[in-house]
Amino acid sequence: MLDVQCANLLAELTNSRPLAERLEDLMQVSVGTMPSLDEMAAKLGTSRRSLQRELSNAGLNYQLLVKQFRMRHAFSLLGENRSNIKTIAFILGFRDVGSFRRAFQDWTGQSIGEWQASRAEVASCPRTRESGPEREELVLQVT
Repeated sequence: MLDVQCANLLAELTNSRPLAERLEDLMQVSVGTMPSLDEMAAKLGTSRRSLQRELSNAGLNYQLLVKQFRMRHAFSLLGENRSNIKTIAFILGFRDVGSFRRAFQDWTGQSIGEWQASRAEVASCPRTRESGPEREELVLQVT
């Protein structure tokens, strides 16, 4: 009886969350592949057309959601410097490393190496200004 109650509560909570969040949850557990719209509809227990209609009513586009998901997670994984490019491409569901590199270039206008180098450069630069509006604002907040 408790199992049924828990399952009903979980279903109610899941269905009350925004569609974009539910889709992102499904994308996140699909490591190595990016589910198609048909697969997403099946996982949500609806038809492809109903899912498309629900996305449209929410002003969403499935391909744009996939792109945003991949971008956010690519930046996060690359920022951690723990995974290699091939692993990141696989995790995000790209067919190969080349596809991931091209997508990244389209997103940022930079290669992955250029993006990582620019982040490392910013992280290693000490602040040269000891005063100024930013410094004064910080001091005011502390006191």
